[in-house]
Amino acid sequence: MKFREVLQRLVKPLALLSSTLAGFDLLPTNKLQHPDRFLKTFLKLQKIDFVFDIGANKGEFIKTIRGLGFKGLIVAIEPGPQAFRKLQALTKKDKKVVLLNLAVGQSAGFQTLYQFSDDALNSLHEPNDRFHKRYGNITKTSVIEVTSLDRLIDELITQKLINIESKGFLKIDVQGSELEVLDGGVKSWRLFQGIQIELNALALYNRPTSQTECFKKMEELGFGVGSFMPVSREGFALIDYDAIFVRYPN
Repeated sequence: MKFREVLQRLVKPLALLSSTLAGFDLLPTNKLQHPDRFLKTFLKLQKIDFVFDIGANKGEFIKTIRGLGFKGLIVAIEPGPQAFRKLQALTKKDKKVVLLNLAVGQSAGFQTLYQFSDDALNSLHEPNDRFHKRYGNITKTSVIEVTSLDRLIDELITQKLINIESKGFLKIDVQGSELEVLDGGVKSWRLFQGIQIELNALALYNRPTSQTECFKKMEELGFGVGSFMPVSREGFALIDYDAIFVRYPN
């Protein structure tokens, strides 16, 4: 074996050892470049044991993380009746999925859900003119139950599905209500190591959470940006995207 090959084999483990002794983790770059690879690596290394999927729609995120090897508890929350039925069909054999047919906001109560032909666009915020030009009109409205993240976490702890030592990952896809969800989790943030939020780069609803507000809130909560994933575009411009926020080391 050539000297260079021997050196290359020694460098990686020595670098990992020295970084561990120094008190931080050195991750191979190729494990973080692709969004799914980033998420898989994060869930594994952070030892995540439960996931909250707020705005689960038909279960797309559930399929993703199960495909990445996550075997822990998933709490999936979806207010839309049609999407919820499809979510039930998808997860009926998965004993570690808890389904809730309601919405999450700043506090408990009832709100109007604006519904569209594409139920992934359903929102607690009324759509603006830009939305109507791109996606059409409201097909239906209904009054739905809303709860807060803190109330949900308290209930899961009461049921002993999680405990105060559990490590969670939170996914939020709520079409403009992101700040309300975040404000309703004042007591819960200590449990979450990472948070994925779908953000609108282009405002499509009246009075939605802006990107700036969300980034500011996440920084206040002690989270920094870990990864970005485009969701949809108009030409070269992003309409919306997923941002994964990770807790800053203490």
